[in-house]
Amino acid sequence: MKKLFLFVLPVFLIQSFTSAQDTESQYIQWFGEDSLANTLVWRGIDHMMNIEFEKGVAFFQAALDMDPTLFAPHVALANFTNDEAHREKHKAEAKRLVKGKNEVSHMFVSTMDIPWGSEGRDKWRESWAKMNELAFDGPFVNMNYARTIEGPEAQIAYLEKMLSRQEKAGRNTDFIHNMLGYLYYGTDRKEKAKSHFEKYIELRPDGYNPYDSMGEFYKNEGDYEKALEYYKMAVSKYPMANNANEEVEDLEEMLEDMDKGSLIYIAAEYVYPEYVEDYIKWGKEYKAVAEKTGFKDFWVSRGDQAFYYGVNVGKEMEDYEEYSEAWDEWFEDNPELGAMWDKYQHTVYKSEKLLWRHMPEYSYNPDEGNDGPNTYSRIYYAHVKYGHEEAAMEVMKKFRDEWEKHNVKEGFHVYSNIFGKEDNCIAIVTNYQNMEAWMADEQDVMSKVGMEKIQSMMKEWNKHIKFGENAERWPQPDISHRTAD
Repeated sequence: MKKLFLFVLPVFLIQSFTSAQDTESQYIQWFGEDSLANTLVWRGIDHMMNIEFEKGVAFFQAALDMDPTLFAPHVALANFTNDEAHREKHKAEAKRLVKGKNEVSHMFVSTMDIPWGSEGRDKWRESWAKMNELAFDGPFVNMNYARTIEGPEAQIAYLEKMLSRQEKAGRNTDFIHNMLGYLYYGTDRKEKAKSHFEKYIELRPDGYNPYDSMGEFYKNEGDYEKALEYYKMAVSKYPMANNANEEVEDLEEMLEDMDKGSLIYIAAEYVYPEYVEDYIKWGKEYKAVAEKTGFKDFWVSRGDQAFYYGVNVGKEMEDYEEYSEAWDEWFEDNPELGAMWDKYQHTVYKSEKLLWRHMPEYSYNPDEGNDGPNTYSRIYYAHVKYGHEEAAMEVMKKFRDEWEKHNVKEGFHVYSNIFGKEDNCIAIVTNYQNMEAWMADEQDVMSKVGMEKIQSMMKEWNKHIKFGENAERWPQPDISHRTAD
């Protein structure tokens, strides 16, 4: 009994789809004598109009298996296959089986011979315009005609009229809301676009394309977390949804990379005070070779009798290893670098290598602020007690939230040490144009957050810290090699 009910309802819908049209209006003769095959065809049309091609293909193929006399499903299947042999087979069958059908049906089959892209654009427009004259009340034809109309405003005007007509007739309008959503978004009316996508979900809650469309809306808006949420909804409705699955994979990888933060490699060279001028000459010559050969960007700052060479090496440890190998090859391929080492190595009495991981989830990064690498930097190194790492970072979140709450002007960046420090070390870096900007920032924080709140958080923070140390860095643009902003 349940199986019978499942098929009776769609047959009624098929009858509504065809008989609701004006008696003088032609339409594509999708259906045959087998009512169950017709049900499958209807389901295929519904999915195709809603850009749910994976399901559409399955229903069209099932319909042909049940009723081999149908021609129109062959047209749809020809358009959805990448296999040229299969495409030609479906084209031949459609042309054979359409004999004796009406003019619109023949024109629909003939669209298979129109080239894709700009070469066939005028012919596509001409064919669908003619079909729309004949099948003026056929939603499938109307929708495809709308796609060929030149100019988004003209498309919107036609679809709005179509939407009104369909609503008055009590017919499906889900696919129209989808098309209008994309057209309004493309003309920068984003709120109107969003409202159409929301209506699309409301009208088609069990479909998968409505969630895919809303996912694309949020992705284009840069809200990747929300986009991922909707693409996952699409997959939950239909696990074989190709586009949604690909988007989920790409967005998860993107968000994982964003959360992970960049790896910053720092080479520190401690210079004898009496040889600083010689060392700077070395730096300028080193920079000249990097510029000449197009080697990876680096920036240099100075403080504590050391010069610090910083490089963004990527996000994975493999990226750091690749950078190290590339640097070795660069050194070998440019003998002048070795000659510089022989000439200037006497200027350096100690070298260190450090690798830091940026932690964006704990950093505060307002829209405005002096966070470029060639700025004056204040650095606080926090050496965290063993076993207190998680608790310390919870306090760090409180600092970030408090700064964000009070809209503090300058941001700060948090880094964890991968190697180079003897224990678990966190670096908190603030960047300024100069010392005056730093002092102004101190006043800004005091006035907005308040001394009492800051002291309370610092008291909690110090419970987890063995000791902290402060440092400052001055930019050295004359020996930095930066080709990008």
